[in-house]
Amino acid sequence: GRVFYIGASVRRQASPAQEPCSTWYSSFCNIFNIQRTVGLALLDFLSTKDEDDYEKFIFELGYGEKFSMGDVTPLLAQVGTYPGLLTSVPLNPTYNTILASKDNPSTVGTSDSDIPAVLGPAAIQGGGWLKHPSPFFELVLGPGGIPTVNMHYRWQASLAAGVVFDNTAHALAAGFLHTPPPLTKDFECMLCVADFQPCALQTMEYLFSHGQIDFMLADNASDALWRITNLRWLGADHTNAEIMTIDNVLHDAPWPDNFTLAVFDATGNCVADGGDPTRIGNKFNERTVHSAAG
Repeated sequence: GRVFYIGASVRRQASPAQEPCSTWYSSFCNIFNIQRTVGLALLDFLSTKDEDDYEKFIFELGYGEKFSMGDVTPLLAQVGTYPGLLTSVPLNPTYNTILASKDNPSTVGTSDSDIPAVLGPAAIQGGGWLKHPSPFFELVLGPGGIPTVNMHYRWQASLAAGVVFDNTAHALAAGFLHTPPPLTKDFECMLCVADFQPCALQTMEYLFSHGQIDFMLADNASDALWRITNLRWLGADHTNAEIMTIDNVLHDAPWPDNFTLAVFDATGNCVADGGDPTRIGNKFNERTVHSAAG
């Protein structure tokens, strides 16, 4: 009849931050900084004991510096119901409102369709990384130099976590635009080519981080491998490589030729190759490298 309790603890001290990097495109440091920021905010939220702690946490999240890292600022929303939800977490259909958003404080108190459609399911069903198409507005000069606003869609990559406070489900999230960064150029200000000049190394790092994030956000492994092998958006440059629109997001061809990605499984078998799909199935030591950066 004896009852035992097993506990564990974690230090509520943020890990060292990476250098601030722009949330306008994919990069390694965005992954780290968002994990750091959401993790720190989640620990503080889980430590709230009463309404006073709760209000202080929301204020710090929306106006303070503790949970900000460069462009990375988390958002907190109350979660309402949505179709197909199977969970014991208490929900209130009048919610789906933003409680804190340092990046866009004018949205606090408003409803957002992304909360029930995207953040809610991800946060309540265990949390994790997700992607969804997000409208992007760009000011360009039209005919006669007249400013024109163009709207197109880009992928938004977010890390979401769920917390229940006072019988109300909350979603805590931060993210960045999953789009290729500006390409590096050579010393003559031309687009880089796949040889041994310094800009080629930088371009490959950009492509690698872009590909890693795309793999991480894919619906499944098969989809991730197909995208790396076939999408120009991920560097594929073979004859059948594609430019296509998926969920309103144009996957165009930003990378110079011969900057490609390949993926190998734990046994050394090639399972994806954006340079030459015929090499899929070969061992790593059987590959014929077709360029210095391929």
